[in-house]
Amino acid sequence: DPPEVLMADNRTMAQLLQAPTVGYKDAIAILEIAATNFELKHGLINLV
Repeated sequence: DPPEVLMADNRTMAQLLQAPTVGYKDAIAILEIAATNFELKHGLINLV
């Protein structure tokens, strides 16, 4: 059986890529979350 992948953040890509309102550090965190979600979805596509 493939390992279970838990998604901690169910926001859409549009929500994840919204410009932060405070500070540069927030922008880095948003990009990291978006990249992580992309990798998880890409991995699921490969399983099909």
